[in-house]
Amino acid sequence: MANHSPQPVASYEESPDYEVTLRLRPGATVAAGEEVTITYGENKSAAEILFSYGFIDVEGAKRELVLPLTTFEDDPLIQAKLHSFKKPPMANFSLQDGQGSWKSPFAYYMCLNEEDGLEFRVLQDLEGGRQLKVFWQDEDVTDRVESFDLLIDSHDLSQIFRLRVVTVMEELVSNHLERMGSTNSPEEEELLRSIHGEPRADCIAMADTLRGIEYTILESVLQCLHEQKETLLADDSVRAYLGSMEDAQNEQAPQATANEEPDFS
Repeated sequence: MANHSPQPVASYEESPDYEVTLRLRPGATVAAGEEVTITYGENKSAAEILFSYGFIDVEGAKRELVLPLTTFEDDPLIQAKLHSFKKPPMANFSLQDGQGSWKSPFAYYMCLNEEDGLEFRVLQDLEGGRQLKVFWQDEDVTDRVESFDLLIDSHDLSQIFRLRVVTVMEELVSNHLERMGSTNSPEEEELLRSIHGEPRADCIAMADTLRGIEYTILESVLQCLHEQKETLLADDSVRAYLGSMEDAQNEQAPQATANEEPDFS
């Protein structure tokens, strides 16, 4: 066994015959009597390290966070999207060099509709089996459903699609930050204590540390999303599209008013 350190001097290597050996890292030196340390995971988030090892490496933990995506309840294509995506709908957030970033392939998929050019077809193969195929602009993209951020590039409404996605991510992050900033009522705290007992001080400290790390990540990501949204709203194609939608609504409003019966109540 070797202890973890954010500045490890050694690492484990597996030989061709499946033996594991401990080797010094390139450039590392260890004097007689000094401890040989390793890293328990340079690419692990604070939550993963805490769950796996019971502590948080504040200095070395990767600033990452994964949240589940809430799908649209009124989307008639959602089941087909989930089935063809083959992975849980998630969003990944990270913070590096003070800059927040996000990634969610399913969010792009989720925000596209039939009228945009998304289509599902059930086709029969030579063996008589039936397969669900995904088409985008009449092109079979079944094997590329994780790449809709690129597939939409050639569409006239590509920036509108991106605005939809950014808005969804903005709402997801804002709601999670709001929940993280809220506290339980005294009654809820008492109920939790009656079920789980009094939490240990070290557990509370670790939970607070984790929440602080994740809150910082999401705050930076939210700022990134705000900036992306402002950029998209200033795009000429987006402004033209939103303007046409507003004109259409204004034209329909007088007609709807004229068709309404007077209310004498």
